[in-house]
Amino acid sequence: MTEKSIISFLERITAGGVPALGGRSISQRIKRIIYEVVTNISEMFRAQPLLTLCLFGVPLSFLSLISYCICSTDFSVDRDEIYPDEDDDSFVSDDENHQKED
Repeated sequence: MTEKSIISFLERITAGGVPALGGRSISQRIKRIIYEVVTNISEMFRAQPLLTLCLFGVPLSFLSLISYCICSTDFSVDRDEIYPDEDDDSFVSDDENHQKED
């Protein structure tokens, strides 16, 4: 790089001819985080594909199973159909049993 190329580059920056490719803005930080996550996951998959699939697949399968169970429950069944009220005398407390004998 020569001195003239650096000066012309700086002049183009001040004129707005060169797009900004960095900084510390929130959007740039989010882009960096996304880039780091994607590159790390791709390198993990390249090095250990089975371990990476287990690392992400098992929690994802449990999460999908939980969400399926939550979303597919049947709310049309009444509580009485599942737990019927039993008027059976088999479960009687001692006080009630004593009153019956009298």
